[in-house]
Amino acid sequence: MDVSGIDNWKPARRALLVAAWGKGREHRDYLHPPLDLYRLKRSLDEVGISNEVYDPNLSADPHAGFLTAVRNARADIVGFSTNHYSLPFDLSLAHHLYRNIGPHVRMVAGGIGCTESHELALRYAPPGLVVVRGEGDLVLPALCAASDPRSVPGLAWVQDGKIVTSEPQKPLSRNQFVGAITGMDWEAIPFEDYWKIILRHHDPSMLIEQNVNTIRVIVSSYCPRGCRFCSSTNIYRLAGFEGNQAVFRLTPTETLGILKRLIWAHPDVMNFFFHDDDFLWSAPWVKELCALIADCRMEGSIPDYITFMAQGSVRNIPQVASELASANFKLIGLGVESFSPKVLREFNKPQRPRHIHDAVDALLKAEITPYVNLILSSPDSKVDDLLITLRESIKLLRKGASVAASVYTLAFPGAEMTAGADEDRLVTYEEFPIEGTDLNIRMTDKILPRDTLLRAVLERSEMILADLDREFFSGEGAFRSMLAPLTFHAITRSLEESGVSVPDDIRKAMREYTVEPSGVELP
Repeated sequence: MDVSGIDNWKPARRALLVAAWGKGREHRDYLHPPLDLYRLKRSLDEVGISNEVYDPNLSADPHAGFLTAVRNARADIVGFSTNHYSLPFDLSLAHHLYRNIGPHVRMVAGGIGCTESHELALRYAPPGLVVVRGEGDLVLPALCAASDPRSVPGLAWVQDGKIVTSEPQKPLSRNQFVGAITGMDWEAIPFEDYWKIILRHHDPSMLIEQNVNTIRVIVSSYCPRGCRFCSSTNIYRLAGFEGNQAVFRLTPTETLGILKRLIWAHPDVMNFFFHDDDFLWSAPWVKELCALIADCRMEGSIPDYITFMAQGSVRNIPQVASELASANFKLIGLGVESFSPKVLREFNKPQRPRHIHDAVDALLKAEITPYVNLILSSPDSKVDDLLITLRESIKLLRKGASVAASVYTLAFPGAEMTAGADEDRLVTYEEFPIEGTDLNIRMTDKILPRDTLLRAVLERSEMILADLDREFFSGEGAFRSMLAPLTFHAITRSLEESGVSVPDDIRKAMREYTVEPSGVELP
């Protein structure tokens, strides 16, 4: 029998936790530490399991650095964090471990990438790898202590050629979630190493210093909004848990406590980014936290130069914009997605176009930058829907908002929209080689619109955008807010070349664009 199989599992006392490897993709954003792993590190520390975190994104040679980290940690078990985009590269590290060190080191993979498609991960994994479905805070310590993983809830593995799952792991309680976040060793997380990497991989002229020295924090358990294109909103269902799960959130006082700890331990921090999917879920909660931050700024325990950013939905913005300003929030990311009422219903977004403009206007009045996220197509959208969003987005740019646009709905496994679109053969796939093996993993990529004219327009616009990217960014890409105006320019050209009648206001705005090396700007 293969000694790497689950039947020969042994308890582990030393672990190495490995961050999701973006392999270059992460450099199109402000790289940040894997908070999920530092949360798991705390859970292992509590039960006396020695553990370290390795981030391949910081290494010049991730494969070699990974093996060195495994040996230095004398790891009995290696845990891989994954997301949809990192999965091929995370699996390459797992195969590299299996080939070079052998099957006696246990391997486990988790994160959203494994939870939303554990079958895919196991199909391409090396022998013996076990997958965690859902939260790992309780599962990983139990797995390290187990002689038989089949007794541990929340797992999946391959046995006799078939995928087997244990019973689902129950979600954390509120007390467990709060303990997981507040109990993290925030002081020891090497945020400064990530700030150095950002400066190394980006032209300093395109960076905002305040954004470089940023610490990201997460203070809520998940987002229950139910957007049909999102897989993370389904995290507990994908993990096999049946029933509704409450959203847990730190209290404003608990949140403030973490901010103060971070400011004390990392004195070069200049900005905090609340990376929750919907930081603005509760208006009373936001107002209370902002009041506490404003008080701390007045007394000096939070320096005046510290700024804040967050992301969330539009509905509560008019209620909280003034409070956000008093706490020195400088940017709010908004999940707008579309200005077409039909597409908003398709995405299961409750807002209407007037709500979006009200939110943007409220933020601008408070001198906070709205960062508007858009998805320019959906399975059932048509050219008219695209024109609606294009026109309204240009209005936002003229007002002073930042805009980031995805041409297609991304096909995340586990999202309700992906499942339906796949049945209708609207999902495209992309193959990635798993380095060090002869395997190619086939992964979902994007969702095409049914409408053939819109599909042709978008395909042509992507070609134009690629040319613009090569011209202005040497084909290496740029931050999404820089590419959005270029995207609108490419779409307008594609519409005209396809014979679509582009409204005069849109055509005039595009012709008035001033093209500069740093991007495209409205006059």
